[in-house]
Amino acid sequence: MPELIEIIEQCTGRHHSSSPHHAAPQIEVHVLARRPWYIKFYFIEPDAWFISVHQ
Repeated sequence: MPELIEIIEQCTGRHHSSSPHHAAPQIEVHVLARRPWYIKFYFIEPDAWFISVHQ
């Protein structure tokens, strides 16, 4: 998904936040919020899991 990669590349530290997953607190959920996009994901090594990508 090239468009998603472009959006992520445009994000800086100010677009990022994180918090523990509500059902599995040992997993840190990351959010990139760059208008109008909202990208939520987490890492379980060696993979990245995308929870949601939407406007």
